[in-house]
Amino acid sequence: MSVRHAYTIKDTHSRNITAIGFNPARREVVLGFEDGTLKVWEADPCKFVQHLSPGHQGWVTSIVYWPEIKTFITAGQDGVIMFWSGNSLVDIVHTEEAIYSMAVNIRKSQLVCGTSTGINLYELDKYKLRRHYIDPHDFIKATEHTDIVKCLAYFDSRVFSGGFDQRLIIYESGYHGVREMTPISVRRAHEAGLNNLIVAQDAEHNSWLITSAFDKCVKVWTTDGKLVHRLDDFASPVTGICFIARNKTIWVAAGYHFAFIYEPKSGENVSEFCDTFLAKEDDEVETARNGCVTTFFTETPIDCLTYTNKAPILIFSTDQQGDIVKWERKQTNAFAFSKESLRASESMEKMLQKKIARRRMAQLKKSPQQLLQEQKREGKRAKKDGQEKKKNVHSMGFRKLEFVEELDVLVAACEDSNVYVIGFDEKAFGVLVSMAPEEASYKDSSNSDAASIESTSEMDDQVTKRVAGYKCRHVLVEHNGVVTCFAIIPKRDENSCLYLVTSGWDQRICIWNLETGDLVDVFRNVDSKLWEERELAADDAILDMCYSPERNELALSSADNLVYIRRFSPVGSQLVLLGTLQGHTADVNCVKWWAKKNCWVTASEDRSIKLWDSGGVNDCILSLNAGGPVQCVCIDSVSNALVVAVENSLKVFEPDNFDLVQKNDGHFDSIRSIIHIPDNRHYVTASWDGRIGIWQAWRNKRAKDGGLISVGGGGLADQSEAATASAVAATPAALLIRDAFKRDLADPEQQYVASEAEWEEKIESKIRELKAAYYDSELLHAHEFNRRRVQTATARRVN
Repeated sequence: MSVRHAYTIKDTHSRNITAIGFNPARREVVLGFEDGTLKVWEADPCKFVQHLSPGHQGWVTSIVYWPEIKTFITAGQDGVIMFWSGNSLVDIVHTEEAIYSMAVNIRKSQLVCGTSTGINLYELDKYKLRRHYIDPHDFIKATEHTDIVKCLAYFDSRVFSGGFDQRLIIYESGYHGVREMTPISVRRAHEAGLNNLIVAQDAEHNSWLITSAFDKCVKVWTTDGKLVHRLDDFASPVTGICFIARNKTIWVAAGYHFAFIYEPKSGENVSEFCDTFLAKEDDEVETARNGCVTTFFTETPIDCLTYTNKAPILIFSTDQQGDIVKWERKQTNAFAFSKESLRASESMEKMLQKKIARRRMAQLKKSPQQLLQEQKREGKRAKKDGQEKKKNVHSMGFRKLEFVEELDVLVAACEDSNVYVIGFDEKAFGVLVSMAPEEASYKDSSNSDAASIESTSEMDDQVTKRVAGYKCRHVLVEHNGVVTCFAIIPKRDENSCLYLVTSGWDQRICIWNLETGDLVDVFRNVDSKLWEERELAADDAILDMCYSPERNELALSSADNLVYIRRFSPVGSQLVLLGTLQGHTADVNCVKWWAKKNCWVTASEDRSIKLWDSGGVNDCILSLNAGGPVQCVCIDSVSNALVVAVENSLKVFEPDNFDLVQKNDGHFDSIRSIIHIPDNRHYVTASWDGRIGIWQAWRNKRAKDGGLISVGGGGLADQSEAATASAVAATPAALLIRDAFKRDLADPEQQYVASEAEWEEKIESKIRELKAAYYDSELLHAHEFNRRRVQTATARRVN
């Protein structure tokens, strides 16, 4: 997950910043300056707190935190160590030499300080038995360094130090009473003096030692001092490094207005994938917002996205130049994706030429009367579609892309009026299989082992197929204009086939057998008296299509501001119009079937999103103002949220009250496609700015916690809380709670509340009254239970 920008501190001081620290106990940022000044800001919001006095005499060189007594420690070139608690000076210790770095060992209660002559190790005394937290005259001295010790770090019982003498030294520090520091590794780590050193550890307990120096290089080591990676992509000396545990990345500051981002396991530069710093057109910098996991770039605008459910998960994208690109996450890190063009254009062209040749041969076999009848049927539409073809003769962009898991094929609707079916190269797959070594027989294996072997074999076949490459299997040639949409009709029984329904600018509906690539039928309106209008399914171009398997209905959104609902049938004349959804005032860009809500969802250029009752005709049950033209819609299959693309923003609406619960900004142009990957809990977006963004999916916390408490007959009952309520109901305290909330919860479904603030004020007032009168734990438990009921009623109040 990318770290998003929160605040910027400007005009901190008239002198340069020389040290920075964080006080987690008070959530404050402490800055030290080269004139000895110390200032404190709140971390959230970024608000100036106070100027600490007295300060140091000279540069503030180090600020560290001592969590045992919630105190932060500052040191400077004046040789003074100051202890601050609650932004008040509680102790000051004068040493005999300038201090350039510090580190605190929490487990051993030790403070280690770097000086110009080596390292001083002090015992921390939180009780001040010797009048100070440390005794300036009682310390362990290590003199292996020959120059200033600029950086220090602790990990377990080891002390890591780096100095201007280019050395990286690892010490084994003693416990209380042991008066020594034993160097176990001394090496020349860099070609110049070291200026930064940190120890990084992720959630999987992988540990690294990371150093930087004035030689414009960053190195990643094991905690035993073995070199793992050398990062030398910098044109300026490195000034700072840090490890972000949340997304397991290393940030490096090296003279630019942005940080370089690296993945420690592989040592790869993942700056372009993290998308933490986004360059605007006016060369300003803005940070990514709201949970962007990674971003990858292409040189051309992107129109379509799809993905495979089978592991390893692949993402496919198409651009306006007709290229299909496969993206696969690298095994080395979670940010970088490998990019591979399918290179199927040559096979697509060959298959298209074969299809055209077959159609010409079929035309020659027809009688003159049949040809004349077909020309009449085309009528005026042939001239219009011919103009569209000329307009798009050089355009090979794709309008929709979908991976069909049953056949392992990609279906691509193209602007050249064709639909391409692209699958794995079976010939290459056969060659790779024949090259594989013969495996031993598993006839004597148990059923569980056989199942495991079969699963592994299927996985190997999938990987082998993807290595074999891709090839065009079928070209579906029938439309006379840009094909904008299609729908996959699943098999209803063993004897049926997998149908593909296509449509586009020519307003026609074609039904195909996806397995064979043959045309099954074309929509025909038998009631129309004009030949040229018999195959028209709408009054304007059809922009999107969706199939509802529960109702066996096909919805088609059109540029005529309408959505047509038809009963699906493989016979074109039996695609009966069930009704139209009227209400939008501009092009209806997309339509989706929301299975869990049992309704249709439509989105339009008129900035509205509408939900339609599937049981009635033209019955709009809800209309949402999206705040801008909506280009695409996706349903989150895990949280059941509604995900929409509004211009260059991704918006998520929760499924109960349709409140906007998440907004992701980061694209600089219109988002053209959204997919949801349930296994990874990610949304993936594609935009005309050439970026593909992966975002954290919204998580329904109420569903995760067991659901809402049932109030007024609505919501879900949490069994654990219900059991708690029944147990508490037998106590006298519960009677007081019930009386206190009797008026508020009399009819929560019908009662109107002016604002949530009034509810909160009532609740807090009763909490104060009850806490003042009773301290019974059962009373408070019951009160918290009913508090949730009030919040639920507030969320579901009727305006």
